[in-house]
Amino acid sequence: MLTIPATKRDIYLLPLLPALALACATAFRNGFPKWCRIIYAAWTGVCVLLPAAAALSPFLAPLVPGRPEWAQALGPFSWRHALCAAAFAAAAVSAARNGAPTVRGALTATALAFLGLLSALIPAADAALNLDRDFRAFAAAIPAERRDRVVLWEPFETTKSLFYYYADLKMPEIWGGESLDAVLRREDPRFDSVVAVPTALPADAPPRRALAALEPSSDSRRRHLAWIEGGAAPDAAGK
Repeated sequence: MLTIPATKRDIYLLPLLPALALACATAFRNGFPKWCRIIYAAWTGVCVLLPAAAALSPFLAPLVPGRPEWAQALGPFSWRHALCAAAFAAAAVSAARNGAPTVRGALTATALAFLGLLSALIPAADAALNLDRDFRAFAAAIPAERRDRVVLWEPFETTKSLFYYYADLKMPEIWGGESLDAVLRREDPRFDSVVAVPTALPADAPPRRALAALEPSSDSRRRHLAWIEGGAAPDAAGK
């Protein structure tokens, strides 16, 4: 259920926690049925095997047909893969010590698998999506002297996180058509340009021109961005 929302902010999840706490308390008091114990056992096994696969990924990557860039990013063996191996060992010991599948064992294995996979697979994800290169290049296209006057218009949470993670760039944000119009008409006292998804701009937005564009190889619409300022609309000849 928690995986359904596209954005998993705390303001969305907090209202669910009391209901989840009551459900967990009921399960702890009455005991888990057999089917639930089977699920815990299967999930714990998966979480033990995942960091093991990540630790071995430098040796498995050459087997990928064509050796794509993301597969090359999995190796050579480094401290990241050593961390995955440590996570695998800790998760295996925890599962063996608990004996029968338990909530504690499943949670421990999940946390260790999460930490191990993040450490090893982030470089591969960067290589597959080119997010590092794309966001750094886009941020570099905005001159330092103008960054204080650039604002994000109705950004996705993911977009804000990617700018911060890859480009160390935090921008204020505005919402609504009136705020956008004020910036594009240069009537806003603080901002003179916006970063936005071009296709999301209202059809009746003021004339504008794009100063830079981010069109990553990923086909996710939310990551196609443009740095836009107000200006004369192009004529029929495109000038």
